[in-house]
Amino acid sequence: MLVINFQSITNKGTELYNIIACSLPDIIIGTESHLDPNYNSAKILPHGIPPEHRYNTYRKDRKELINKNGGGVIILVRPDIKACECNDLNTDCEIKWIKIQANPKDQILVGAYYRPPDSDQKPIEELQKSLSKIKTNSNYKNAKIFLGGDFNLGDIDWDYDTTQTGARNKHLNDSLINILNVNYL
Repeated sequence: MLVINFQSITNKGTELYNIIACSLPDIIIGTESHLDPNYNSAKILPHGIPPEHRYNTYRKDRKELINKNGGGVIILVRPDIKACECNDLNTDCEIKWIKIQANPKDQILVGAYYRPPDSDQKPIEELQKSLSKIKTNSNYKNAKIFLGGDFNLGDIDWDYDTTQTGARNKHLNDSLINILNVNYL
């Protein structure tokens, strides 16, 4: 699995293809895709690449949420991996979930999340709502959860699950740590 902050994916198809060809990730989680609903997902990777390097695309564009440019999340999945969107887990934030049925008993949920840097508590609360939906939905019982993205909260000491002294958004950092711990992430 690979997590990338694209800062616009529209003009980076060749670079993305080179990453895919060199590392062959099963799944790519991307943030700041900067796509809008009218952008054709087939244009993300260059034309003429081998079929094994074409990825299935699942995305949530910012313009679906608010009338602003930027943002957006995307999940790219290797074509031989069967995945489906989990729209029932959507909330009012930049998050996208897919489900992979690894075998009849095991399922994996993969989420892409983006929190704009100057946002308030709302995107963190919406992340918690989305994770709560997983816990309460019997369709996702015992699912393994992988969540990647850009939380834009850099003042966390991940060795100790604490907010660093002098953090500028202490309450947001603390909220994220709590959400991740409560959900065993």
